[in-house]
Amino acid sequence: MGNIRITGSIYAPTEAATIYAQVLDDVGNPVDTSTVTLSLFRADGTKFLDGVTMTYIAGSNGIYKYEFTAPSEVERLVADVKSINPTAYGVEDIYVPEWAVPKVGFEL
Repeated sequence: MGNIRITGSIYAPTEAATIYAQVLDDVGNPVDTSTVTLSLFRADGTKFLDGVTMTYIAGSNGIYKYEFTAPSEVERLVADVKSINPTAYGVEDIYVPEWAVPKVGFEL
């Protein structure tokens, strides 16, 4: 069984977002020929993304990516990443925090 290391981030609403996953085999070597999919789950269990294919970054050490638009509201998502050949699974939190939402103010 392999291993997946995932990096997500904190995003502003509707910001261009990228999730990265590094796939390693059972002895820790990078894998560049795996099929890697991503699902993003909302707190209520519904899916924001459902089984999308991540793309290998040519010349990298087993790094795959998926680009998407962050949710438009404050939200916490859980990234669920799956690799086939080697079989591996990983999870990571993705945030659109309240402090990242632009505030509308009044000037007096």
